[in-house]
Amino acid sequence: MGKIEYMLGQGREVKAEYQLDKATVPAATITRMLNALVGKSGRALDRAFYQDLAKYPLFLDALDTENISPAEALAEFQALKPVKVQVVRQRASTAAKAAETFAKGITKRFAGENPAELLRAFRMLVMEEEFGKELTAQLASYKDTYGTSNGHIKTSNRKANPKAMEALAKARAGKTKPASPLLRKKK
Repeated sequence: MGKIEYMLGQGREVKAEYQLDKATVPAATITRMLNALVGKSGRALDRAFYQDLAKYPLFLDALDTENISPAEALAEFQALKPVKVQVVRQRASTAAKAAETFAKGITKRFAGENPAELLRAFRMLVMEEEFGKELTAQLASYKDTYGTSNGHIKTSNRKANPKAMEALAKARAGKTKPASPLLRKKK
């Protein structure tokens, strides 16, 4: 008895396919067929199977020669179907993002190669009363000079590119749900 094999594709030119003897059928056709035949059995399954593979008479002939029924062929296709591994991106936590931002500033401000020593120097500076007053004064200065935007104190007078903002608004208008309430246009 012949065996159906899955042949891995090599890109655009050489597509993935299922092969039985010398007859082949594209893997995309089989994938669509597997999705369409979910829940079907008996004559309905056979009819739909033969209709979906009507463009591939050599493959159907090979199935008949090997006495492979549509149900058996579908079981083999399903077993051979490669499983996609989905990469899940994890978002960095708020603490991790803040730590990265502060770490860059700390390494520029304090000398040393020992991370524990750098952290201790940073903590000592932050705990000083003078540091708190200077930081508060600097933040107030930024707010007075540059204002606020979306609940954040701005640190420069940079303006957004109007064309980029229009393109962004058009792209977001096509979505069903805005990404954030802060990004919605106010009426």
